[in-house]
Amino acid sequence: MDQCAELKNDGKGGIYASVCSNLAAMTYAGAKLTGFNYFHELIANGPRECTFQGPLLAEVTYPDVLVAKAWSDGENLDLVLYDGEGAVSSIIKLERLRPNQKYQLGDQNFKADAAGRSAIQVQVNGRTALCLKPVH
Repeated sequence: MDQCAELKNDGKGGIYASVCSNLAAMTYAGAKLTGFNYFHELIANGPRECTFQGPLLAEVTYPDVLVAKAWSDGENLDLVLYDGEGAVSSIIKLERLRPNQKYQLGDQNFKADAAGRSAIQVQVNGRTALCLKPVH
């Protein structure tokens, strides 16, 4: 495991451990990303409440759109999307919205339907970061 302590920069903002197994690298990455005692807390207390609430990215047109991040705090939804093989205009489907609530995604405003769903056309070109938030 001492050899895994040597991390290398990939030149694109990432780091990797080049001389250890995939399992050791995954364990190391999990520890760095999740914080102290995360697994114990997850088992003892279960997932945070926001895991079960708030907006959800339900569907994208894979492989045209790749999802790098879809994280909700219970009210907003942060998305990071990448194009699969070049810039694309695609529809993404959202669920667990507040019924009939107005939302903003990027520069678009829309209203969720009575079931808390919506389908929105987005432009994905390279790394595309979007934030979905309710309009009050």
